[in-house]
Amino acid sequence: MLQMTVFYIIYLGYASLFKTAGSKLLEIVNESVFVIIQYLLMLLHSMVWVEGHRNSVGTGIIVLTSLLLAMNFIIIIMVSLRPQSRKFYLNRLRKQAIAKR
Repeated sequence: MLQMTVFYIIYLGYASLFKTAGSKLLEIVNESVFVIIQYLLMLLHSMVWVEGHRNSVGTGIIVLTSLLLAMNFIIIIMVSLRPQSRKFYLNRLRKQAIAKR
């Protein structure tokens, strides 16, 4: 799984799947954070035996997962509200143009 994700990040870097550079950057950051979470899960599963280190790795997993969820949630809200804010702005301009007449 980890190797497939790394190959997907490499593919994203070279492919032109996205219309804007921002969406490409967002997808690469998303997948990179996912790879870091996978590494931390591997560490937690079998490579860390000291209890203090296990707590640190577990906290890192929780923080990164929360950060990833929050970032994606904010982006989804922004993308969903963009058409509504555009309609609101155009209606306000239309009302101003009618008021000037």
